[in-house]
Amino acid sequence: WSSDVCSSDLAFVSGLYQSFFGEIVEFASGVLGFVIDLSEDVVGVVVLGDYLQIEAGSRVSATGRILSVPEIGRAHV
Repeated sequence: WSSDVCSSDLAFVSGLYQSFFGEIVEFASGVLGFVIDLSEDVVGVVVLGDYLQIEAGSRVSATGRILSVPEIGRAHV
C-alpha cells in the first residue's frame, strides 16, 4: 500500500482494499491517519500529524484499529 498524494492534512492511498471507515492507518514516517473515504481504487485518509513527513509513494499500513475517543470521568467535564 502506498500514499499517492498528500496535501493539507489529506492523503489518498492506493492498495488498502480491506480497510474500513474510521480505521487507523500508519504511514512509513510513523504519522497516523484515519480512513474517511472508501473508493474502489483509492482510500481517503485524514492525517493526524505533520503531513509534511509523508512522501508520495511511501508505505502505509492498516492497523485494524478504529478511531475512538477515550471515555472520561465526571471529574474531567
